[in-house]
Amino acid sequence: MSANCVSVYCAARIASKSDCESVPLLSCSLLTNATSASRFESPVGSPARMLADIRMSIAANALKNPSLGTESVAELVGYQSIAAFRRAFTPRMGVTPGAWRRSARPTA
Repeated sequence: MSANCVSVYCAARIASKSDCESVPLLSCSLLTNATSASRFESPVGSPARMLADIRMSIAANALKNPSLGTESVAELVGYQSIAAFRRAFTPRMGVTPGAWRRSARPTA
């Protein structure tokens, strides 16, 4: 199973606002979810970890857009509340979404 296939799968999970654990990776690999996860985990981490990393990358880029509020960014990457988004974003990025937005703002 290629990492690209799993990336496409996880991107589809983000778009449908579900997680990698809720649907097996059978669409790409024809393996069970447990087998897919164990084979995929070695080179790049678990599918759930990859999904979280993709979500935070998308969120970090979206937070640079001043026309998108934090709530909109949270919803964009599949979180139902700002609090849940903040709890996921802060440990991965080292700062809160608001601090990230301020640091990403161009200086005059």
